[in-house]
Amino acid sequence: MITIKNILAAALALACLSTSMSCRKELNAYGTYVNQPDPDPEYGEALLVYFKDKNQKEYSINKASAFLSERAIKRRQDQKIAIDSTDLPVSPTYIKELLKHTNAKLLNCSKWLNYAVIHLPKDYKEVSSIQKLATVAKVKSLGIHRGYEEPVIPPVIDDNILDSKVSTAELDKMEVSQSTYGNTYFLLEQYNANFLHEQHFYGKGKMIALMGIGFGYINEKAEIAHLLSEKKIVDTYDFLFNRSDLRTTTHKGNNQLALMAALKPNHYIGLSPRADFALFRTDQHGNQEPFFETSWVAALERADSIGVDIVSSSQVYGIKFNQPEFDITPETTDGRAISSLAADAAFNKGILTVQMQPQKSGPLNFTLPPTDAKNIITVGNIDRKNKPIYSAINKPTADGRIKPELGALSFDIPVIYGYSNSYSSGETPPIIAGLIACLWEALPGKTAKEIKTLIQETASQADTPDNKIGYGIPNFKNAYEKSKK
Repeated sequence: MITIKNILAAALALACLSTSMSCRKELNAYGTYVNQPDPDPEYGEALLVYFKDKNQKEYSINKASAFLSERAIKRRQDQKIAIDSTDLPVSPTYIKELLKHTNAKLLNCSKWLNYAVIHLPKDYKEVSSIQKLATVAKVKSLGIHRGYEEPVIPPVIDDNILDSKVSTAELDKMEVSQSTYGNTYFLLEQYNANFLHEQHFYGKGKMIALMGIGFGYINEKAEIAHLLSEKKIVDTYDFLFNRSDLRTTTHKGNNQLALMAALKPNHYIGLSPRADFALFRTDQHGNQEPFFETSWVAALERADSIGVDIVSSSQVYGIKFNQPEFDITPETTDGRAISSLAADAAFNKGILTVQMQPQKSGPLNFTLPPTDAKNIITVGNIDRKNKPIYSAINKPTADGRIKPELGALSFDIPVIYGYSNSYSSGETPPIIAGLIACLWEALPGKTAKEIKTLIQETASQADTPDNKIGYGIPNFKNAYEKSKK
């Protein structure tokens, strides 16, 4: 029997992480993530420390297998993307020097942006001395970082893991119809994607990273049990608490996963059930810190390192912080935020990131990072009649670029767990990410840039984009047919 324990162990052994030492006790090429206790109460401020260079002696771009998985290297080769210095881990020597100087804990690192995030002792008063280190370029405060308690969940018992009653092999015998697909058939129709499933393109060979806020009791969800039995969950990690166990009380991540992967014939069939998945937790209900954005960056870099093709993200950053002094203003939403820069870096590595455009809420009425990234696919808010919903944000980025790129359903979304459909834009990215996986499977020779261009150029208002639904509603059949001309 496949168990959660087996899956997680295999995933951690498989995964090449985002940096050589991302927030772990051990500094090694793969940055093995190990369970660590929540932040100790004597630790206070979180600090983002940029380094001047990488000064690499430990790693070389000529030996990329030391810090990138075989799949990540192949993705670059297939898209003719050279391995360069941004792929190299942050210097282990610099990290050790920084930790020795501050007696801090390492929370995470970014190889693309060349920084480390550290958790300073509560009584540390020498922040200015960090800036004077020869290896440090600049220092930025992320405010007080606290360890937030979460409700205790009973431990997973292996016997509770359900045997899947349905396998993906049965997809080949299923009729693509309302009666077979049930609640999700509307989604295929809305984006003219029926033909992809009719030709048996279900996302096979593509890996999708789902960035969410939790995957509670995933082992007990019969509709996605085949992901365990077929070993299709290839990696998991909680980037807030530095642990491989993703069990939290929220099931929101499970609904997002089910939109792509569920198998419940005659009721609910996911949009890319043959894809492989990495599940990453990067956010938390009820709390918001600048540190959380660095967790998102770390997760995106890990996705790159293990060979992910598509990312589905439902997090934004910049307002409603526990410490309001860190809230950003609309004038800064020009792609400069670290999450936005990371999304653009991921695109340059051959990854498509599909990002939620949140709805208006109080002070939120402008594009937030990472939605303002230049090469991200931000998906806006429409209803079942393909009209922008009343609460949709309709503002460009601070530098005048159109956002979102596409319109996607965020009103009355069919979800499998809960008492009613969802009216949250958080379910929008997995819809588009799942269908992109199917299209990309059908067009295996295309690059991330080519897939993005095809989808935008064949959307419903490609010639007259606006800040409500961007280039319009995706039409996956038109995108496929255009690629063949």
